[in-house]
Parts: sequence; C-alpha cells; structure tokens
Amino acid sequence: MVQEITVSSNHKDLDIELVHSFLAKSYWAKNIPFHTLQKSTLN
Repeated sequence: MVQEITVSSNHKDLDIELVHSFLAKSYWAKNIPFHTLQKSTLN
C-alpha cells in the first residue's frame, strides 16, 4: 500500500496528535506535554 506524504512548513498542515505520540516516546522529548508541543508549533 502506498501512503501519501506531504512536506510542508505550514503548522496548520501538521497532524499534531501524531507528532505528539511520536515525540512523547522519544528519549529527547519523553513525556512532553501535548500543550507544550501545541504551543511550540504555533510560531
């Protein structure tokens, strides 16, 4: 199955829930609060 990938610098194009689930499991952003990530992407 081919999945479409879009590259964009527009924060409105982000799937913020998907990004959060990935980052919250990483060693460098483990347990990052959703609100913190959401706030950081609004700039």
